[in-house]
Amino acid sequence: MKTGSSPEPRPVPRLPSCLPAVVLLFACGAPETPAPALSPAAPPEPGPELRMTGVRMNMIPADGEAVALTAERADANREWTRVRLFRVHARAEGGERGLFLSASTMDAPLDGTGAIQLTAPGISGADGMALRADEGVWDRAAGRMEMRGNLRLRQDSQGFTLHAQAGVFHPGGKEGQLGGPVTGARGGIRFEGRELLFRNGGARVELSGGVVVTSDHGVIRCERLSATALPGGGGRWEERISSAACEGSASIASGDWNGTANRIGWNPRASLMTLEGDPVVTGQGVDIRGERIAWDQPASRFTVSRPVIHAQRGAAGGAVQARAADLVWSAATKTGEFTGGAQLTERDTTIECDRMEVTLDDQNQASQLHGKDNVRIRRGRIRAQSGELIYERSGQEIVLTGRPELRDGGSVIRGEAIRWNRSTGDVRVEKARAHIESGDAFGQP
Repeated sequence: MKTGSSPEPRPVPRLPSCLPAVVLLFACGAPETPAPALSPAAPPEPGPELRMTGVRMNMIPADGEAVALTAERADANREWTRVRLFRVHARAEGGERGLFLSASTMDAPLDGTGAIQLTAPGISGADGMALRADEGVWDRAAGRMEMRGNLRLRQDSQGFTLHAQAGVFHPGGKEGQLGGPVTGARGGIRFEGRELLFRNGGARVELSGGVVVTSDHGVIRCERLSATALPGGGGRWEERISSAACEGSASIASGDWNGTANRIGWNPRASLMTLEGDPVVTGQGVDIRGERIAWDQPASRFTVSRPVIHAQRGAAGGAVQARAADLVWSAATKTGEFTGGAQLTERDTTIECDRMEVTLDDQNQASQLHGKDNVRIRRGRIRAQSGELIYERSGQEIVLTGRPELRDGGSVIRGEAIRWNRSTGDVRVEKARAHIESGDAFGQP
């Protein structure tokens, strides 16, 4: 150790071996980065037994990684059980990573017990990482670092910033807990909550308490969010997320559509969200419910199991309602593909079939409909069945093919194709075979 001056002309005792451990706590980062700005040095405690200025230490621990520590001044008692260092800089060199530590003051017990107190601590290192707070406590026995008061964390290589009121970091900074509130941003993702936990160096993150996440994909709100990143440090963090989930009164607002569910799973790399637990998505006057909804955001497409869709009609009033075993709904074209027991009801007409494709117009009326396999129609006393159905609203005409049959009371019409005008009730049949009973005109509602 090299010292500047000392009030007593006796040899300075050798520093206990526990002091290098103070510095080695931070020897887990990368090459040195410039020292952060420091708060003004605290006034010295009265009456130190030993005072040194211009303190410099060079240490080589058992792992062979050199550590250099400098301080503007150091005060210690005669027994060397405590020491206070002012304007401290510590740097680890060599190894795969290294961190740079600075503090306005460092108060350390040198008997191997107790915690080390820091004021205005700053830690910086690889990839432009920088951590600041008003106070810090290094608990050597528990192997953790506590930082309190205006905690700020930044990592330039990941575009990551974070603010909190307090944090606890475990050895090597691989695990920690921050409380708050907590706000931050990473790449194109901004987030806030009351508490944040991270594990495995940030590969696993949990945010809880009034969570709000904002990104290009929309705004998500929930009570708890958990995210897992793929291993490895390459690429942006949000591009490495393998899974994320929002739970507890979860909701999302994205463009013209909103969604709610008990749980929203999120894959940012695929821009795919999965809503489960009473999921509902609404937009463009359309309400979609089901057991599970997968939302493909780039394609504006929803894949729904056990769907029930309700589309409120515009000036015409009323609504279009449909259900099936499965649905793929394209919001861009307002087209739904229903499979498995599909059923659609519009005003007084109900259509059922195994497969159905429906397109809604700007007023949410069925403008086109194509049904296949086991087609059945009900409208008042009229019943129809066929293998296939095509409907164009512009002509108000339903075309039935595939052994079609149309019944009105006791009257029955069969043929190769039946064309039924919903507006006028007119029926045209190709290669007709009919049994007509007397009474009202056939096909009139």
